[in-house]
Amino acid sequence: MDFTILLIWVHLAGIVTWVGLWFITVLALIPLRKHLTGSALANFIEDYRGRYTAITWSAMAIFIVTGTILMLNDENYPGLGQFFDSEWATLIFIKHIVVVLMIGISLILLNGILPRLTAAVAASDQPSVDRLLKREKFAVITLAALGLAVLFIIATVGDLHAE
Repeated sequence: MDFTILLIWVHLAGIVTWVGLWFITVLALIPLRKHLTGSALANFIEDYRGRYTAITWSAMAIFIVTGTILMLNDENYPGLGQFFDSEWATLIFIKHIVVVLMIGISLILLNGILPRLTAAVAASDQPSVDRLLKREKFAVITLAALGLAVLFIIATVGDLHAE
């Protein structure tokens, strides 16, 4: 039995869930959070960090496992280290570089910016809060843009199959 369609669907669901988190953050959570102060804001950031962590690691596990299976079973896969043997292989290589960047930025956000933001809010250090909020927003917008790039690459790779 061929599970390719199911694997593609699960792979895309993982990526869309992760990318969707950033768009929800930029379009809804960041604007709504402006109405919170003090301990309410600190609690919100900690809760957000916990959910973000769960969604991020779950989505990454899903799309790494399904993506590896899909790649290894694709007739266009030229083999390990053959990054430029075909347009398909080059696009997949670029996609992997973008995903590694996304993982790095997510780690910085989860383990650097958000914990320091929570501490700055708790300490009522408004200059640090303002600076860290800007960094968080930049990181999330960057993640959303990179996520769109990954989805565009996936669509392009899918189009190569249709030819």
